[in-house]
Amino acid sequence: MIMKNHHLSNLARRGVASLLMPDIALDQLCPPVKYLHRRRRDAELYCFFNESAAKQSRMAMLAGRGQTQVLDAASGRTEVLAGASPENDAVRVPLALEPCKTKFIVVGK
Repeated sequence: MIMKNHHLSNLARRGVASLLMPDIALDQLCPPVKYLHRRRRDAELYCFFNESAAKQSRMAMLAGRGQTQVLDAASGRTEVLAGASPENDAVRVPLALEPCKTKFIVVGK
């Protein structure tokens, strides 16, 4: 009985932690970078937009598990995002955004 209660408390802690974890966290504040996050059954889709006239480079922590890819919205092709590293239920990615450009990142599949 003690083991079951201990197991339930671990599940409860993980559940609360997942509710408190932001879907995106940048290593530094960056007001020109905007994002949109959509959840799908098998993947997390992130759309980043740099609304400034300067290139923006940050490290980002994205909620999700699995392979991390950059999606070319025009062609529908994906390629593995170099430098991505999984951390628990998230992935740390290098985020480089050209001036006034958009980048789509998919985590999962």
